[in-house]
Amino acid sequence: MPWASPDRQGGRLAKSLDDAIGYGITTVVEPQNSLDGLALFERARAEGRLRSRIVAALFHPRGTGDADLDDFAATAERYADDRLRAGPLKLYMDDVAEPRTAALLEPYAGCGRHRGGTFYPAEEFAELLAKLDARLPVLRARHGRPGHPYRPGRRDPRALRAWAARGPPPGRAR
Repeated sequence: MPWASPDRQGGRLAKSLDDAIGYGITTVVEPQNSLDGLALFERARAEGRLRSRIVAALFHPRGTGDADLDDFAATAERYADDRLRAGPLKLYMDDVAEPRTAALLEPYAGCGRHRGGTFYPAEEFAELLAKLDARLPVLRARHGRPGHPYRPGRRDPRALRAWAARGPPPGRAR
């Protein structure tokens, strides 16, 4: 069940956009969006409220399939103007520390040996990032790499090291 009606969501977004431009913020990176959530930004544009530039990262949960990647690519093509751009993709290697779900080097205080976990094994995550590099050239061209990995726990840097070791994506210099 949605947390709020589309009208309420649109109103909250419009207020946030008004506040941003009021404080002189000219570009907003919205870190995690669903494809259907972009309609709220379209509505704000139609109402004249989209005065800051928006870069809307698209959420890529584990298990995202090829059809979803096609939708991401089409969405990136559709939202590619000076005011509203879709991409990069937001991927989680692990989660956040507050609920003790970030993958830490040492155990959480008072939790025995619990150090949190990762959503992907390191090698699988590196392979996924390489697949996205090859599969989504529109995002690669716009953002350098299509993925925006999120790994607050810092326990297993091998995935990002393996990804970086592959070198720049085709057609890009470091």
